[in-house]
Amino acid sequence: MFQGFFIITLLIPHMRQQSKAWVSGLSGLGVAGALYLLIITSTVAVFGAEEVKELLYPTLELAKQRICRLILWNGWMPRLSLYG
Repeated sequence: MFQGFFIITLLIPHMRQQSKAWVSGLSGLGVAGALYLLIITSTVAVFGAEEVKELLYPTLELAKQRICRLILWNGWMPRLSLYG
């Protein structure tokens, strides 16, 4: 997240409207930071702190769990009862 701030500080001196560039750059960093915070807090809320410590990639596990649930229960799984 802080690498973006470093890039902004390198690029802004070479821009024509520096005040607008600062506002745009910092708002972009704010959106990225808020999204990062949302993902991390939802991962800890779903799995808990102890489980997050044990998982290698907890955010990917969360995505895999949610996508599988979406496919199975909202996709083709409810339609299987039509064939039985």
